[in-house]
Amino acid sequence: MASRPYKTTGCFRFAIFLLIFAPLAYLGAAYYNGQDGVGNIKNMFNKVVNVFSSNKANDTQTVSIPVESNKSTNTANPALSIEIADLKSAVERKDKEINTLINENLDLKLKLKECEVKNTPAK
Repeated sequence: MASRPYKTTGCFRFAIFLLIFAPLAYLGAAYYNGQDGVGNIKNMFNKVVNVFSSNKANDTQTVSIPVESNKSTNTANPALSIEIADLKSAVERKDKEINTLINENLDLKLKLKECEVKNTPAK
């Protein structure tokens, strides 16, 4: 009896394609974009290993954030107080913009409902 040659299935061909072509395509795209593809892959695997190898002692770290009063901010570093004032004014502007957009959105929703009521056919 003659043995027939080994034939691969479509699924196996696709798996081999992914195992060989996908990494090569990634490395080529990374090289084209000016990145280090091999370095990116190493960093990705290091992050995965670090996530799985971390223990509970490392997870319970506390972070302290220094809190400064307004007096110490003004006297210690005037540039910092100016930057904080600029940030506060930017936040206020953004809040006003958000409120106007919310009001405009509500007005448009009301107009849409009015149009839907006018255009509904009578039964």
